[in-house]
Amino acid sequence: MNNSVNRRRLASVATGLLAIGAGLGVSGPLAAQSEMPSGTAWLLASDFGATGDGLTDDSASLQMALDTAEQRGGGMVILGSGVFRCNLTIGSRVSAVGMGPRATTLISVPGANRSVIEGRGFADWTGTNKATPETRGANYVGIANLCIDGNRGTNETGCGIRIWGRAQILQDLIVQNCAEDGIFLEFTTHDVGEIEDDLEGFFTNIKTIKNGGNGWTHRGPHDSILSQFVTFSNDGWGFKSEGRRGRYNGGISGMGWNSWLNGLGSFHFGATPGFLSDSSATGEGGIGIELQPDSGSVRMHGILISGHETGILLRGNNHIFNGVVLGITSSDPGGEGQGVVLEGTSLCMVDVTGSGNQVAIAVNSELGPNMIRGRFNVPENGQLLTGNVSPTTSVDLAQIGRTGSLSLVQIPTVTGSLGVRPLDQPTMSTPETTP
Repeated sequence: MNNSVNRRRLASVATGLLAIGAGLGVSGPLAAQSEMPSGTAWLLASDFGATGDGLTDDSASLQMALDTAEQRGGGMVILGSGVFRCNLTIGSRVSAVGMGPRATTLISVPGANRSVIEGRGFADWTGTNKATPETRGANYVGIANLCIDGNRGTNETGCGIRIWGRAQILQDLIVQNCAEDGIFLEFTTHDVGEIEDDLEGFFTNIKTIKNGGNGWTHRGPHDSILSQFVTFSNDGWGFKSEGRRGRYNGGISGMGWNSWLNGLGSFHFGATPGFLSDSSATGEGGIGIELQPDSGSVRMHGILISGHETGILLRGNNHIFNGVVLGITSSDPGGEGQGVVLEGTSLCMVDVTGSGNQVAIAVNSELGPNMIRGRFNVPENGQLLTGNVSPTTSVDLAQIGRTGSLSLVQIPTVTGSLGVRPLDQPTMSTPETTP
């Protein structure tokens, strides 16, 4: 195919992406670039000498393209098909766009020990306190239609994508084989009116595979949205959000997540608030979902957890969990796989069904009242409930699927009002006596 045809096709891709950004009303890089003067919105990496032959170090040529776009006030760098060896720095209002995750690959230069794509100023700003006004960061960055490979076998450090900033757009990506995290994002917050009202990042159709750290570490921007996310065979967590008051907040909303066979577990929520729906967490060990002690207001609906040694570890307050927990067993012959664990919780709601868990519900400690409801097919050697339940906690549990069934019910009372069926006096019913 001749060069003029290639340029026409690349130009068509750029025009389509710009139209999408404007049509969606997105205030990030795609929309910003759609408003730029004709001829300045997109650049071709090949015009700057990038080869994509898988052998040449293309860092210098690609960096020149990104810098040129940044100096023009923003722009999109279009990469053709191929494998580009590179380690790059990306600035505000700049997007890097390939031809597809299995058509365009950015792979770290051997021995570089750097992230494949890093936001400008990351080392200066990571872990710092919020500034007033908060105008720092590599903001409005876009990365799309790429495979990013950290070349883990030849590098001891480095992420796939590492950015300190806000209002990113990441879409249609595979991030794999990095020495550290696949994706690492961070931001503080901003006061209303001090900057543009563009804080949240929007992320969709992303896969993180076989990275040495977490598949994704999220320290912000908070209130971001991540949908259609697959993460597997990472050494750490599939996804981990983190928060530290005054420095960063990784509160996030997610839907359509799928995690399996990650080393530490599937999803860890350490920042608030959070939301997750229609997602699955599968593993052979570790924890399906963990919430750290100072977390709050994480809502989880339509969740499937299976195969971990602990299904969900609830800590903190004001959480909601609705889902199915299956096959939670311990690899330790003397251990017990626990489906749902409440540890230091208060004002949490659990509504769950499950089967094959050695312990369906374990209450390690409570700091206040909770509501626990569940229906379980407990194995012959399993237990429906363990631990000490606070008298202020509402409980409605049933063991089903075996000859006879066991129900445990506790209704919290105010003196002189409702009656109580204590948990240490469960009711037993059989198929003959059940109405």
